[in-house]
Amino acid sequence: MIRFTAHVAIALLESNYSLGKSLLLGAMNCLRNATNVQQSIINKALMLYAFTLAGDTDRRTTLLKNLKQKAVSEGGTLHWERENAPKRVGVPFFFPIYSSADVEITSFILLSMAKGPGITKNDLTYMAQIAVWLIRQQNPYGGFRSTQDTVVALQALVSYAQLIYKPNSSHTVVIRRGNGQVGQLNLNQQNRLLVQRQPLPQVPGDYNIAVSGTGCCLVQSTVRYNIPVPSDNSAFLVSASSSGNCLNGVAHVINITVTVSYRGSRSETNMAIVDVKLLSGYEADDWSLQQLVDDELISRREQKNNHVYLYLNTVPRKPVQLSFKVNMGNRVLNVVGSSIYVYDYYEIDENGYAPYSHPCRR
Repeated sequence: MIRFTAHVAIALLESNYSLGKSLLLGAMNCLRNATNVQQSIINKALMLYAFTLAGDTDRRTTLLKNLKQKAVSEGGTLHWERENAPKRVGVPFFFPIYSSADVEITSFILLSMAKGPGITKNDLTYMAQIAVWLIRQQNPYGGFRSTQDTVVALQALVSYAQLIYKPNSSHTVVIRRGNGQVGQLNLNQQNRLLVQRQPLPQVPGDYNIAVSGTGCCLVQSTVRYNIPVPSDNSAFLVSASSSGNCLNGVAHVINITVTVSYRGSRSETNMAIVDVKLLSGYEADDWSLQQLVDDELISRREQKNNHVYLYLNTVPRKPVQLSFKVNMGNRVLNVVGSSIYVYDYYEIDENGYAPYSHPCRR
């Protein structure tokens, strides 16, 4: 309830909606009363931003002091984590990837500091450590783990960038490997909003980056890799089966059944996605997918690039069974098996996997 109230208050304060003054007054009174009760860290981060926008300096100062005590210092960066966070899956030599919720909490705190009054040099130094952590969580396309945290994180980074912006800044970025130069990027006032890329000729490899000039710029390296989905200790227990009438090795209609349950550290999940990769030559039957929505087994469904995405508001510990049909569009010989991938939308490290095969190839 506090989280939703804070979001409403923030929306009204940011939009300066003149007809919402009575609603805003009630929301802010609710948030003020909530400061007298123990709150989760994400609620505190939202309340901090609301009090910052409202100009409630006393409550803002108290909340910010409390949140700073809970900051996690890691490799010269600062961030915040929610309570009882699932254990992350780390990859050697890479910065750890955190959940959408952690990115959102950290972003609201950076945003609150950047929008606050009387910003000092020490504040800018503190914010720089937060900004570096956020940038390390950013994907190659400029986004983060979900739509929600991406919106807040970009807003926070832009607000911080406005504080450190220097007009007419320019940089020369030189990438070297050994004694040779791989490439050079020139950043100036005219192309400062343009993303420039330089492919690396060999990975793995040892590269050096030299930057000269004035002002601030962002240099990001990206390496794509695959993390196999764990089967024994996965957070989701997933199974899948297919059935259909086979005639000469062909089934024009196949029924796919997915059974999924949660076995992680929490009582239930956030919104979860069931990603069904379809068998070659088959298309999902739209009516049967809509039936899952009508029966309230899923909240929505999507089809894209031979995948079906089923959205569940939550996955309980009790198994949930989802069935839909696929129709043969093009006949494909020797159809290979496919797979089901299930993951928590805000906790992607919590996932599960199951293969399934064509009913005529067993």
